[in-house]
Amino acid sequence: MYITAYRTPSNKTRDARVLDMISSILSGGKSSRLHKKLLMTRKWRYRLQHSARVRRLRYVYNTWYSNARFTRDQIQAEIDAEIKDLQTNLISEREYQKLQNEFENSYVHSNSDLESLAENLATYYLLNGDINLINEEINIYRSITREEIREVAKKYLQPNSVYF
Repeated sequence: MYITAYRTPSNKTRDARVLDMISSILSGGKSSRLHKKLLMTRKWRYRLQHSARVRRLRYVYNTWYSNARFTRDQIQAEIDAEIKDLQTNLISEREYQKLQNEFENSYVHSNSDLESLAENLATYYLLNGDINLINEEINIYRSITREEIREVAKKYLQPNSVYF
C-alpha cells in the first residue's frame, strides 16, 4: 500500500470544496477517470481512493493505492497524468453536469434524515463556527466553474507539494 498526500487549504475555503469535486472527478466511483483508465483501459487490478480530509482545520488531499504487481512509481505516473490533464484542460460540459448532479444528490441525501442533519449541523459548527453554512454549501458547489477546477488543480496538486 502506498499513500501520497498533498498540502491543501483549510476546509473553510472555497478551494477545499473545489478539491472535493476534483476528488470525485478522479476517483468518485466506476465512472471516474482513474477507474476507467486503470481498470477498464489498462486492465489493472487496483484499489485506489482519493479523498480530501480535514486535519486540524486544514485539508490533506490523499491518494491511497495498492497493487502488488506494479510499483508506486508506475501507479503514481498514471495518477499524475490524470492530474496534469485536469491542470491543462477544462473538464467537458458533460462531465461538469454529471459532477454538479452528483454533488446536489449527495447534499440532498446527506440532509434527508434527522440524524444526518444533526451530524452536519454539528460538523459545520465545530469546523466552521457557522451552522448556516448548511443552507449555503450547495450554492457554493453549484457556483464552482470548470475553469476554477483547472486552476485549483494547478495550485494544489503539484509534485513539489507531495509527501509520502
